[in-house]
Amino acid sequence: RAILHGELRGEDVIVVSNREPYIHQRRGDRIEVQRPASGLVTALEPIMRACSGTWIAHGSGSADREVVDRHDRVAVPPDKPAYQIRRVWLTAEEEAGYYYGFSNEGLRPLCHIAHVRPTFRSSDWKHYVAVNERFAQAVYEEATTDNPVVLVQDYHFALLPKLIRDRLPTATIIMFWHIPWPNAESFGICPWREEILEGLLGSSILGFHTRVHCNNFIDSVDRILEARIDRNSSTVS
Repeated sequence: RAILHGELRGEDVIVVSNREPYIHQRRGDRIEVQRPASGLVTALEPIMRACSGTWIAHGSGSADREVVDRHDRVAVPPDKPAYQIRRVWLTAEEEAGYYYGFSNEGLRPLCHIAHVRPTFRSSDWKHYVAVNERFAQAVYEEATTDNPVVLVQDYHFALLPKLIRDRLPTATIIMFWHIPWPNAESFGICPWREEILEGLLGSSILGFHTRVHCNNFIDSVDRILEARIDRNSSTVS
């Protein structure tokens, strides 16, 4: 909270992830609240409790729609509300294309350089673009100031930083990529490599697990896009 409010001057904090920190499931005639087993949720949930703000995520629970207000929001934690979840609804076809298709059959094996051939389908990419657009619009709707701090999480939202930047030019957008970033030659086989790099470079700060992943990303930018790169400070213009 001290860093967000002091260093980043962020009174308006928004987290975006595919997975939500609380899921409402119907069990017979009652609604049960679950906390998903997720390292991302474990890391970020205390920040949201401290800073309030809004967590935007895919509403996937069987009773999620029953507990939100007319703006698709619900206050959490249930016992002592400290922040809001804004739920974004996806059709089964959108989830299959954006999440199971492009994210998990395309980007994930590509970035892990797994011994599984990445699968890239134009139909999956179309859903991926559309879902990223929908989440960007949700961020714009939930922002209470012109310069929110937006914490974007993971490879499901590679296009999101630029889409948010187009709507909120003065926002502080911090993107963390929770999987490896491959070398430039491997990443180059992605059919939409330019769009993904340009989307990520809408960030103010872009985080990776290791220096090697960071260097791989910078090498990818250097090879694929027209950009000025300062390797000493790890900045891209």
